Amino acid sequence: MNEENKSGMIRMNASTRKKNKIIIISVFAASLVLLLICSLIPGLLKNDNGGKPDREEYTVDPSKLADTKEEDFDILEYEEYLKYDRTIQYCYTAGVQVSVNDKTLSNYDASFRLIYELIGTLIAGDSDAYNELVHEDVGHFDSFTQQQVYDVVITKYSESTKQSETGSYSEYVYVVEYKIHENNGTYRKDIESDANRPQYFVINDSTGELLIMDIFSKTHVN
Repeated sequence: MNEENKSGMIRMNASTRKKNKIIIISVFAASLVLLLICSLIPGLLKNDNGGKPDREEYTVDPSKLADTKEEDFDILEYEEYLKYDRTIQYCYTAGVQVSVNDKTLSNYDASFRLIYELIGTLIAGDSDAYNELVHEDVGHFDSFTQQQVYDVVITKYSESTKQSETGSYSEYVYVVEYKIHENNGTYRKDIESDANRPQYFVINDSTGELLIMDIFSKTHVN
């Protein structure tokens, strides 16, 4: 092989190595971009109206929380609280609200009744009864004081059938809105007194019994 052919082959090999290097670098860069996109997709999906709203951690300034009442204080004898509207409203998708009470509660499905009962445990300050209604992953309480809950509005967000390894189960999501007068933070630290921070309640019977499986907020609404 003459020198000219050898020189040509050397140039071709160098060119091939350069192209291969460019390809490797390009593939590596593309992989990084793809990895980044994959990490962002779950968050993007959750922001979509069809998906589960984002969980948002938020805590108010402790100085804006009310003092805790004395141990034998009963909010059901407290005129400052009793002046507020303590009825529970069920909001239909068309925006129509219906007042629900103990006598009419049986007209509603079990998932709604579960939230209705939970509101009652907050007003009573009954952490044991509360813990029986929510899955341990939501967070159980050793105790919390009676909560001066009012302006309660419950709206069904979605209802669906899910699949698991053990079979199918029903899942319900509700938007739950209420205010707490003189909020002392023993139950919720994410709202100031008399403010409204809607929560999403996820309810299903995947464990064999109907429980509140998740409670989370999306936005802070005053």
